[in-house]
Amino acid sequence: MSTKAIVAKLTYLEGIDALTTLSMRMFFAVPLLVLSAYFAEKKADRRLNRREIVWIVLLGITGYYFSTLGDFYGLAYISASLERLVLFLYPTFVVLLSAVLFRKRLTRWQGLALLVTYVGMGIVFHNERNLSGPFVVKGSLFVLGCSIGYAIYLVGAGRLIPHVGASRFNAYSLLSGTVFLFIHWFIFGRSLFGLPWIVYVYGVLLATIGTVIPTVLLSKGIALTGAGPAAILTTVGPISTIVLAHVLLGEPITLGQTLGSLLVLLGVTLVSLRK
Repeated sequence: MSTKAIVAKLTYLEGIDALTTLSMRMFFAVPLLVLSAYFAEKKADRRLNRREIVWIVLLGITGYYFSTLGDFYGLAYISASLERLVLFLYPTFVVLLSAVLFRKRLTRWQGLALLVTYVGMGIVFHNERNLSGPFVVKGSLFVLGCSIGYAIYLVGAGRLIPHVGASRFNAYSLLSGTVFLFIHWFIFGRSLFGLPWIVYVYGVLLATIGTVIPTVLLSKGIALTGAGPAAILTTVGPISTIVLAHVLLGEPITLGQTLGSLLVLLGVTLVSLRK
């Protein structure tokens, strides 16, 4: 997933807007998602009922339509490094949503972890605003909406996956979000034909190493190692994004960004391990 923001930024440098980039990403991902849904359905021991289908569609719209739109629009205004860190806040929103919706009491440990996370995010945001100017607020709000939407998706997924299966849920929710994205693109987007050839290469990369492959590997990783070790391993994502953004996009690595990023990674990891 850490390559997604980098490839999207490279696509923007070719003059391609956020909606076209996202639509092309999902255009190339759809065949893989259909295959995934087909094999998941073959392994299933029963059909989905109407209630499950409705919830999967609603969560797909929230987690993969609204969220990804906010993410790609936000990337047009902020650095890939900041985008990845804002997205990485989603475990903290899962904890807060669980506390609000299911009355799960926050422990002192979780409160401390949340404080560390948001202090670190504040440092990174202040550093980015000094470097990139006033549009950082707009872009960050777009990506923040994406992170909250993904947290809502995960809370709902935690309730549905034990009943419908992880592979089937992932495939159908992604396809549901994609349908609404294509409707949006059909009304407001530009043609996907006649673009520079390198843009199609970026589209394939976004669909494979930026969408389908990491989704499958993350699900398998959590199943094999558990949520705790998986949470620790996912801290590699923001770090690799910062490094790749510096090498491929020329984004600077500053002391403020480094300190803030380390606090965010520490806080989110503690929340993930203790929630």
